[in-house]
Amino acid sequence: MGKTDDFTGNMMEVNAYFADALNSALYRGRKVVHPSDLQPYSERKASTKKNKNGKTVTGKLFRDVIKEVKENGNTGLLACIAGMENQTELSRIMPARVMGYD
Repeated sequence: MGKTDDFTGNMMEVNAYFADALNSALYRGRKVVHPSDLQPYSERKASTKKNKNGKTVTGKLFRDVIKEVKENGNTGLLACIAGMENQTELSRIMPARVMGYD
């Protein structure tokens, strides 16, 4: 991850910024998700693929930031896990990369 991605990743670790981003993306800026509704979420995922020599290689995939949204009565959510992936440059493979995380 580059320095810019590190900065934005660290910023999104702060619940207030993460809640603002979710509210902007999902609720048109209305304050529905509050910082107190968020808690850390741990994800562990391993991937396997074959390298150019045909050898199977195992790797680990991690999102930049992932949090669980607790039900607060305002969101209408029973459970929600929200993840953010920061990128400095446009990448056409990013949607596939994120689907790989899922």
